Amino acid sequence: MHNSKPILFYCLLLLGTHTSFAQEAQDLQTDEILWNLQLENDMWGKGSDRHYTHGTQIGWMLLDENTPWISELAESLPWWQEQAEYSLEFTLGQNIYTPADIETPELLTQDRPYAGYLYWGASLNNLHPDASKQGRIAERMAIELGMVGPASLADQTQKLVHRIINTRRPRGWHHQLHNEPTANLFYERKWQNFHSLGQYNDLEISPSFDLALGNLHTYAGAGLLVRWGQGVRTDFGPPSIRPGMLGSIYFKPSQTLHWYFFAGMHTRFVARNLLLDGNTWRSSHAVKRKTWIWDAQAGVAVTYHKWRLAFTNIFRGREFVGQTKGDEYGLISLSFYW
Repeated sequence: MHNSKPILFYCLLLLGTHTSFAQEAQDLQTDEILWNLQLENDMWGKGSDRHYTHGTQIGWMLLDENTPWISELAESLPWWQEQAEYSLEFTLGQNIYTPADIETPELLTQDRPYAGYLYWGASLNNLHPDASKQGRIAERMAIELGMVGPASLADQTQKLVHRIINTRRPRGWHHQLHNEPTANLFYERKWQNFHSLGQYNDLEISPSFDLALGNLHTYAGAGLLVRWGQGVRTDFGPPSIRPGMLGSIYFKPSQTLHWYFFAGMHTRFVARNLLLDGNTWRSSHAVKRKTWIWDAQAGVAVTYHKWRLAFTNIFRGREFVGQTKGDEYGLISLSFYW
């Protein structure tokens, strides 16, 4: 695929920095559902078309202020923070993974397996003030159910898209992992710390911690996100598809144009990755995964009224033994109330 850098997004942001903000932001009240569409693709990185090559996710969120039973559900959990803001989020998605050379029909034993992942997820989110600091704490508990293998339809999806855009034809999908249902639990926690840099600009420094347990992913991770700009207190950073940096589709709508830059790191100790380890109960192609994985990211987000658009460039370190270099891909996220 051709390499396409996010110049347009950065130009829009630079234009936004010259906008006059003569009055304070006024929050908009809405009882609408928050929706999110995000696409991750290596076409927006190095254009390498390999390894984690594409991810699509659709999400929607219900807020407790519009759906009171969410608070009742959250406060019924004995370990969950009470007197907080709650939300319930649902996701549908598909991820596609391939070796570097997709044009050979032979089994590439030294490269990662062909694999697709189709999934549904639900998460309960909790936001409450940090009593020890002038910040807040965001928590998320999630469950994700899915299917790896031909039932994920990744083979048909990649072939169709490559035919439409007239690029390399993948010829090795008959070597993909077998069908296997997956179930995963996630716990994620972020500490948001804000520092005012003037009337409108803020700096946020937010460490995070996350756990995953299941037959798809089992890992423990930690990260650090830094954001600078206008409106960083109105959201938690743009979302990304797991595993990776913690973010959220949530943002608070406002009558004022907001923008910010962000950069972060995430590292994790991996005990299980079905997409590299191979099928659990059947013999399949597999590679020896690395135990420590890291991601680095940088990007920009712009919010206006009931819309937020974000672009993220993500760099991922080597994931398996024999991988000669890391990967790079881009993420476009559009969130809106409707």
